[in-house]
Amino acid sequence: MEDIMNEDRQDAHGESIFCVTSSEPPMSSRKKRQICRINRRIQRRAAMACNRCKTRKQNCDVKFPTCSPCLVAGATCVHSDSLVELRDNQLAPAVSQPLPQDDAGNKSYTHIWGTAGEGEGEDIPRTSEGIPGDQWRSTTEAWPRLVNVFFTHRWPQLPVIHKPIQRHFTPLSLAEFEDSLSTFQVSIVLAIAAAERSSLASDGALSHRDHFEVAVRNLGAVFAAEDIDCIQCLLLLCMYGSHEPQSVDLWHTIGLALRLAVGIDLHRQESIEGLNVLEAEMRKRLWWSVYVMDRSMSVPLGRPLGIQDSDITMPLPESLTDDQLAGALESPIVPNRIPSTNDTSTFIHIIKLWRIYTNAYKVFYPAGQTSVSKTDDLKVIRHEHLLQFNEWLTGAPRYLNQTCMFQTPEWFQIAYHQAVITLHHPLHISPVNTIDETRLCIDSSISLISCYGALYAKNKITFNFTALNSLLIPAFVMLRSLRASPLIRQELTKPVAEYNIRLCAKLLRDISSGRAVGESSAQIIERLGEATLNIFDDVCAESKEFDFINL
Repeated sequence: MEDIMNEDRQDAHGESIFCVTSSEPPMSSRKKRQICRINRRIQRRAAMACNRCKTRKQNCDVKFPTCSPCLVAGATCVHSDSLVELRDNQLAPAVSQPLPQDDAGNKSYTHIWGTAGEGEGEDIPRTSEGIPGDQWRSTTEAWPRLVNVFFTHRWPQLPVIHKPIQRHFTPLSLAEFEDSLSTFQVSIVLAIAAAERSSLASDGALSHRDHFEVAVRNLGAVFAAEDIDCIQCLLLLCMYGSHEPQSVDLWHTIGLALRLAVGIDLHRQESIEGLNVLEAEMRKRLWWSVYVMDRSMSVPLGRPLGIQDSDITMPLPESLTDDQLAGALESPIVPNRIPSTNDTSTFIHIIKLWRIYTNAYKVFYPAGQTSVSKTDDLKVIRHEHLLQFNEWLTGAPRYLNQTCMFQTPEWFQIAYHQAVITLHHPLHISPVNTIDETRLCIDSSISLISCYGALYAKNKITFNFTALNSLLIPAFVMLRSLRASPLIRQELTKPVAEYNIRLCAKLLRDISSGRAVGESSAQIIERLGEATLNIFDDVCAESKEFDFINL
């Protein structure tokens, strides 16, 4: 009988190596190394799984923060410390300056939420909090102004936080923050406001990238927090990511927030039963903020919706200000009948817009077989949806002094014209447009571009992913219509077409505030515009149609 035993050793990484020894004549050192190497690979393969997949002995794709099996099952995905450390080491070469652990031992998550200064930062002497020391004093003085910018310019679109409750928004120093979660919330709010303020004015304080870097250093506290707090913080990340999409993976972050919200039944009315008015209204605001973010990402990208409207029973929030909501525990509240710039009337109207969009999206961009079979049916459905958008535009709230882009008449017009283009431009179910549909598309495209020009002239425009996309799409539709129809070219004339092309390219550069994506988009429009303008001088082109898609 062979006397076989296992020796438990450790390699340089502290991992166990099980080497087989025997009382028989020893094997060659080369054979021993091969056996040890095989056993080490087996152990590492077993370690490359989350705790749930390891327990169930199933394959794990080790996606962070949630692997695919856990995402499908709706389970909490917990990665071991060794796996997180291994992923950080593997991803380190792809990150310019990975964030170190903080004093609390929180990990950096730069592979999903990268450092704000990636590829463009400078070596700046920083304090222990990660803030450039020479700008610390001016920054603390600017905090009240930045907080005011956030609540006046970004909060009306997505009221994910309640100012009277968040008492830590005006601290004197980071040392006054109660915990890492408060540090994250304050820092990301300051980052959002600083990004917004950069398009309004410059006060010499810290940039939004500096504030975002501090927020990411405390990201570990977000995932350790309660689900409601985690959803709130993820939405704040998405609000910053709409300004800086290279810093936040919007698609995955919105998906994570949606999964967490659905996991605690935030989409159902039953989740607010038995709660006081303040808690119930904040849950309403939080869920519908998740809804708006999901629609604003899925619809422009043509991707599946995160949740169907038929599965949602959560009522819309009431039109209330934060101060009214804070006093709801002491006395009954009555929703505002007259819209105010600091209540949720803007937010409610944005929700209604995306609900109409969702219905149209399911009909005209179905994932499978469409229910529209005849051309007459398509015309009727288009007309019905157009009436809904007309009703939405007519019922838009009017404000005497608009504080943000989403409260201006121009923005409501932009949303309406975007809807008209979505309904009438060529679709898979109707690839050929009539001349009336083509004329309607180009009229809405030019009107939309002009509205963006009016917003920029008033300094009301804010750069984000949705704004860039909603300016590019009408530009492509306008150029396609000009190229496809000689009659449209004759009606519009070359000088007018050239003016609109130049205006669109200029706006793309202006609203992007020097970002590379704005310059690239403008160059694309200019090149396509030049090719389109050449057709005006081509006599032969007057007698034939063009396929703009296959150019």
